[in-house]
Order: sequence, then C-alpha cells, then structure tokens
Amino acid sequence: MASILEWNTVIKESNNVMNESISKYKHIFEEFLEQEYRKSRASNALTDKILTPAVRGAVLRGGKRIRPALALMSCEAVSSTGSYLPALPVALAFELAHCASLVQDDIFDNAAIRRNQPTVYQSFGAVKAVLSSDYLLFDIFRAVASYEHFKVSKTKIIRMISYICDSAQSTIEGELMDVALSQNSEVSEKDYINMIGLKTAKLFGASTALGALAGGASRREDDLMHEYGYNVGLAFQIMDDVLDIIGNIATTGKMPFKDLENNSSNIVIIHALTTTDPLKRSMVRSMLWRKSIPPDVETIMNVLNELGSIEYALSLAAKFNEKARKSLHGLAASPARDALERLSYLPALSAIGQP
Repeated sequence: MASILEWNTVIKESNNVMNESISKYKHIFEEFLEQEYRKSRASNALTDKILTPAVRGAVLRGGKRIRPALALMSCEAVSSTGSYLPALPVALAFELAHCASLVQDDIFDNAAIRRNQPTVYQSFGAVKAVLSSDYLLFDIFRAVASYEHFKVSKTKIIRMISYICDSAQSTIEGELMDVALSQNSEVSEKDYINMIGLKTAKLFGASTALGALAGGASRREDDLMHEYGYNVGLAFQIMDDVLDIIGNIATTGKMPFKDLENNSSNIVIIHALTTTDPLKRSMVRSMLWRKSIPPDVETIMNVLNELGSIEYALSLAAKFNEKARKSLHGLAASPARDALERLSYLPALSAIGQP
C-alpha cells in the first residue's frame, strides 16, 4: 500500500502534467484576458472607480485557467486550419462564469483570501462584490456576441448560448445538490458522481464542446469533445477531493480537510463509510465530525489509507480519464489532440502499482 507521501506525489505529478499540457494555451488566454480587462469597464468616471478595480480583481488574479485552455485546445484539435483563435470568445465566456462563481463562493464562505490575495468581497464589501459578479455574468453575452465578427452562423451562436446556459444552470444545481447531500449521513457513490457531474463536469464538457464548435467541428466531433471534457471534469473533481484529504502546503499548496469543514461530499469519505465494518465506520465518523476539538488529521489520513479509500478514489479518477482518452480516438492526429491526451493521465499511478 502506498504511503500518504506517495499519494501526494501522485497528485503533484498529475498537476504538473496538466500544467505542462495547457501552459501554451493558458499563456495565450491570459494575454487576451489582460488586453480585455485592462480597459475601463464603466461608462462614467464615478462608477469606473468602483467597478473596474472590482472586475479586474475577480478576473486578473491568476488561476489554472483550465476551462478556457480546454476550449482553445479543442478548437485547435478539430480546426481545418489548426487555429485556436475562433475559440477565444467562448474561452472568455467560461472563465467569466468561473470567476463570477468564485466571487459568490467567497461571499457565502465569508472568505478573506483567495490565491494569496484579498478577495473581491474582502476588498470591496458584499454589495460591490455581488454587483461585480453580476457584471461578469452579463459580460458572457458580450463575449458570445463577438462571433458576429467571425461570421459564425446564427444557428451556431444559438447553440453556443444553449450550451453556456445549460452548463451554468447545471453548476448551480450541482452546488445545491452538494448542500443537500451535506445534510445526509448516507451518501452513495452514485449520488456523488451525479453531483460532481452537475457541479464540475458539465462545465468542462461544455468548454471542450464549444471550443470544438467554434473550430468548425462536425456534430460527431462536437459530441466526442463534450464526452472528453465531461469525463476529464469528473476526474479533475475527484482528484481535487483527494487533495482535500491528503494535501499539505509543502507538496500541494493546499491544507487538508478544508472542504470537509463545510460538509462537502467527498468520494474518499464515501468509500470509507460504505465499505468498512460498523466499528471502523463509527470510528471514522467520530474522528471526522467532532466539533469541539480539531480533528487528528494524520490519524484520519492513515485510517482512510488503510481502508483503501484513497487508492479507490484515484483509481476511479483514472477510469474516467481513460474514458476521456477513448473519445479522442475519433479525432485526427494533431499536437492539440496529443496535449488533450497527455492532460488525461495520472502519470505516477502505475509507478506505485496502481491501475
């Protein structure tokens, strides 16, 4: 059985592969974003003093940029010219939706810091933070409307808007489902997969599908790219949930059990509670949900590892990534397709004897 340190290495190496795979497209998108959001975002000097800094604070603070990168990569993978340019507006649309949701999350969580910087909520207060997130959401329509300059058909633009609306509504539904499951002591793996499918994977699937659509994909190619993004999104969320259990600042930049403090569902915990005997199940529950004193993090990690729950979660992520790669088999070979394939691997998993 792998140690916690070895599992942390798996996560870290997987993140490195992801970052290497998207680095070119992340850089392209961040340059585009910088150009777009260094401009004034208001119609008069009075509101500009408030709105422009708040919007910039939400959009230009960095991050993985994985959704816009996926859109650009998918576009390039299917485009007859091998260009990512037609996907820049949809890449922007998905990043705006993501940034707006983070602003709202920080309000809900009363969070002061995000990515080592004061949150928009902390810097400007709740009212201005809500209004700036609203502004970003409406700016999505401006981004899609720019397809007028790309001579994209009205039918495609309508389909783009439909994809964006569907994935955004699914994300909200997934967040609500997460809240509902947090009040349920008997959460199944099926419940969890349904929840992260709505909360995370639908947005990934829409990013890759819309990137492909912008690149001139056929309906079959568009469906394949949606399937790819959806499965990568499931794997991404599972990996993030494993990171919440075993992460530490030194190796992953994230402290353990941060999400569990908010009672969010986690596949590692679900596996432990549904597959072990009643005595160990009671012990795990007791360690996790003691409110009077901080949990013994190291002990909980070791118990979950001994139960095979960390291994199970990573193996589940690997299965979804394998499904994603199969979707790429229907595309012509290209550097962008190769990058999409690399992004779907857990490189260190086989090295420590895992599937």
